[in-house]
Amino acid sequence: MFSRKALPLKLSPKARQDFIDILRYTGETWGEQQLKVYRGEYSGRT
Repeated sequence: MFSRKALPLKLSPKARQDFIDILRYTGETWGEQQLKVYRGEYSGRT
């Protein structure tokens, strides 16, 4: 098996706002649990 190491992720201010908007839409459309999944995939990478 390959190990999966997260690379650092630096978002521009516009990209960061887009990500916030995506999380908001995700939470409203598919619920808090899915929002946490998406957010968890990228937390700690910024």
